[in-house]
Amino acid sequence: MLVFQNAPSCDKRECFACHDGKCIALTDNKFGKRECPFFKSAERIALEERERKLKLEKLEMGLM
Repeated sequence: MLVFQNAPSCDKRECFACHDGKCIALTDNKFGKRECPFFKSAERIALEERERKLKLEKLEMGLM
């Protein structure tokens, strides 16, 4: 696993970008009282990837 020494801390363990308590996607986690706008679960990422693949397949077949 890559080590991101300057990565901000993260307590959203279910987020795909949280590794070893660090966010590997953002350089800053100061959102005030708001939730992290980047948060996505691994399940959500997998669903979005499947949707993208289906859309590409439809485009390739001329269905869109």
